[in-house]
Amino acid sequence: MTTQIQRVEVFRKAQRLTHWLVALGVIFQLVSAWLIQHADVDVLAWADWHVMVGQAMILPILFRFYLMLLPGSGNWRFLLPTREQRHVVVNTLRFYASLG
Repeated sequence: MTTQIQRVEVFRKAQRLTHWLVALGVIFQLVSAWLIQHADVDVLAWADWHVMVGQAMILPILFRFYLMLLPGSGNWRFLLPTREQRHVVVNTLRFYASLG
């Protein structure tokens, strides 16, 4: 008996693209901040790149917010718990309020 595995795309391509642009931007921010602080590099040049990439990350983040307004799997409504999930939210808040 063999089962056939199929790939199912949950998020649209634009959502995946914005995700990876932000992820790569965050990685660059971490690496450049580490280099500025700990390595023997041209600090001003790396600081400029650090700031420019940080400012450029605003575009995919804003585009992702726009995509959240469109219907589909990445809609903002999926951030809200359903009626069946509310007890999990309450239990989680109790857990953190009691410090575990």
